[in-house]
Amino acid sequence: MSDPEKLWDPFRGEALFEQETVAEPRNKSAKKPAFLTWGMLVALVVMVISGIGALIGKVLVEPWLMPCAIALAISVVVLLLFALGGDWLFGSGREAGVWWFSQVARSNSWSFKQVAPSVRSRTTPAQGAGPSDWKALTTSASWQSHDPEIEPAFKQLPELMEARPGRLIFPVAQAILRGRHSVVSGPALSFWMAPGLLESHLGLAAKELRKDSQGREHRHGFTLAALLAFDLETETGIRAACLAKSKREAQLGSPEGLFNISVRAKTSDLDDSQAEARFQQLLTPIREKLLDFEKRFHCQMILDGASVFFTFYELVPGSAEIESAINHALAEFAELAGEIRNSVFALS
Repeated sequence: MSDPEKLWDPFRGEALFEQETVAEPRNKSAKKPAFLTWGMLVALVVMVISGIGALIGKVLVEPWLMPCAIALAISVVVLLLFALGGDWLFGSGREAGVWWFSQVARSNSWSFKQVAPSVRSRTTPAQGAGPSDWKALTTSASWQSHDPEIEPAFKQLPELMEARPGRLIFPVAQAILRGRHSVVSGPALSFWMAPGLLESHLGLAAKELRKDSQGREHRHGFTLAALLAFDLETETGIRAACLAKSKREAQLGSPEGLFNISVRAKTSDLDDSQAEARFQQLLTPIREKLLDFEKRFHCQMILDGASVFFTFYELVPGSAEIESAINHALAEFAELAGEIRNSVFALS
């Protein structure tokens, strides 16, 4: 784009450059002390055991009832104090994550904007509503309202923005980053990124889930989950989705084995069979890299017209590594997007 104050946006076409100011959080580490986690776990165990004991006491062994009821009440209070007081005393992990994203944007001269948390709600039927209205309410899922900055992603890319078999970690957008990133294989690419940071405790997780994209194992730290988009600068005419299969479905050997792939035409000069053939041509040069990224970043991909979207998650051992993790992931995906762009140009 010729105007330096305007940046590419995959949903709106373009957006003005901005860098919101974020107050420095009380706890920049984005972590709470370990005793809070262990305290909540102990309180939860005591609550469950004392609840079972109180139930048995009420039905069978009366002397158990009072001490178990007291233990249950105390454990509930302690659990609430630890859960609510942790944010008040040590700050919110979300606040720290947003602050770190703002620092990454400033150090790279990228645009930065906060994203408000999504709100889950359930609408109560109006006064005088009939039984059918209440039945529909109780049988339907609750709805979510999203920040206008991220709302278009939920409408245009529902497959990537929701938990599904094979990919239970999905983007939890806390900020929007926009900018341009250099690519070895050609000119710089415009990108749009919606990252989120989640505290992770992976001590009991499977070994492959405890490894980051570089093969290092982490038991505690953060999960960086993001939706990432690049401008390919030319229309492909197709919409192709490569979505993760569940572990039971997945087979080794090709992207078709690791992904559920669906392709359809977006323009009138192509039918779906031609769109399928075009996508297979685009896929050929990036096949091995896509396999590698699925294993290392747990990525999924949607190619939609002139834009390519990825979701991924990466393990980060501590707050000091957040910036380097974002830069590393963005650089790797930019190179992949650059190869896709080159394939598109070669077919044009």
